[in-house]
Amino acid sequence: MNCQNCGMNVDGNACCPRCGVPISNPVKYDYNHNRPMVRQGNPTKVLVYCILSLVLSRFGIVGMIFSILGFRKANAYIAAYGNISTQVRIAKGLAIVGMVVGLIATFLWVFVIHCLIFRRIFGNDRKENHMKRSKTKRLRRLSVIILITVLSYVIFSMAGSVIVFQIIFARSDTVNAFELTYADIDSSRLPREEFFFDSGGNRLRGVVYSPKGRSAGLVLVLNGMHACIDRHLPEILYFTDHGFTAVTFENTGVGQSEGGSSVGLTQARLDTAAAIAHIRRDDVLGKLPLVLYGHSLGGYAAATALFDSPDIRAAVCVSGFDSPNENMYYNAKSRVGVLADLQYPFMCLQNFFLFGDKSDTSAISAINATDTPVMIVGGDSDETVPDAISILHKADKITNPNAVTLKIEEAYRGEHSTAWLSRDAAEYVVTAENPTDKTRANKLDEGFMQTVMQFFEKAVAG
Repeated sequence: MNCQNCGMNVDGNACCPRCGVPISNPVKYDYNHNRPMVRQGNPTKVLVYCILSLVLSRFGIVGMIFSILGFRKANAYIAAYGNISTQVRIAKGLAIVGMVVGLIATFLWVFVIHCLIFRRIFGNDRKENHMKRSKTKRLRRLSVIILITVLSYVIFSMAGSVIVFQIIFARSDTVNAFELTYADIDSSRLPREEFFFDSGGNRLRGVVYSPKGRSAGLVLVLNGMHACIDRHLPEILYFTDHGFTAVTFENTGVGQSEGGSSVGLTQARLDTAAAIAHIRRDDVLGKLPLVLYGHSLGGYAAATALFDSPDIRAAVCVSGFDSPNENMYYNAKSRVGVLADLQYPFMCLQNFFLFGDKSDTSAISAINATDTPVMIVGGDSDETVPDAISILHKADKITNPNAVTLKIEEAYRGEHSTAWLSRDAAEYVVTAENPTDKTRANKLDEGFMQTVMQFFEKAVAG
């Protein structure tokens, strides 16, 4: 029997030896407050609440608030129970629709109320004054209505951007069924030590994996969006087997790290800087030459870390994107079409409010600002970070003399999250309806890993 929170084998134990969760309790553990999570009710109640919020959404702001609360209830249920029933999935969809309808209804109600107010102010007796209204007054009324309409559009677009950020960057602790976890391996082969560090007021969880014998360097493994601590455990095993210490961590709002959400794409850069600062303060880890290995959002973080930490010896960016704003726009455009063009300025503004002048740092500009060796990896079938926004596609703009590129064009291995996998493993992960064979799904491509390892060894030797 395995712990439902961390996956560790708990046969014969009343509580999980690793995380302390009672075996009889299906509810996940709240590490922020050192107690089991409070039950969030049954999915039927969540669904009924979200249906009510959708009904109320036609009344504007009240319905929109209820819809936001309904969405949070659905997320709270998922966080507590670790699964998504059909009812909760429908509830989340209804809550999102309710937020959109409530936003539109609020805008319409504001417009109607203002029109009624202006009619009362300027209309008086319509029959008597219709012919007496001057062109100037009509223009004044029209100008005021246009101004209020524009202001309402701006206000509600900003509110919409806040809602979009809350949805996209909601807290996550989901682990795919095919992902290798620490509970699946022999801990004596790969001992690890847990540590915590602060980033933006949140306490983030990290782990250190030590090789047998003397360490040649330290690889900081940077995860993709919403990925938990063990996401790249196969590569970590490879790094430690080849004499490197490996460190990884869970970003803000992910897994056992604190944070109500992951905030935004740029937060990964800030978390990475905080992790590196913690490593540098350590008496042992701080003396090791540091290299970075990042995937997707972690690939972006690995590149932009070159701005913040000039002592990095090398970085490998796998399936990384160049710009947060560009990434958000492209993904929104592929889903809602022209609405993305209308909302784009407000998404950028919201991103700026959150992160200031670091909100849209270009990965390319960070790579060009140094001569640190950088390997840029991408696949020819990546639909998550396609050519239009990827670092690899913009390689012609890179002026760093020590930057190299590697394009994966082999079938199945050219997907977003398969570059490091063998052909068979990649095909299994991509094509299987429900891949659960962890051994098959996590077999590494020896050629790729050797290329990365040689790149790191050359960097630390120099």
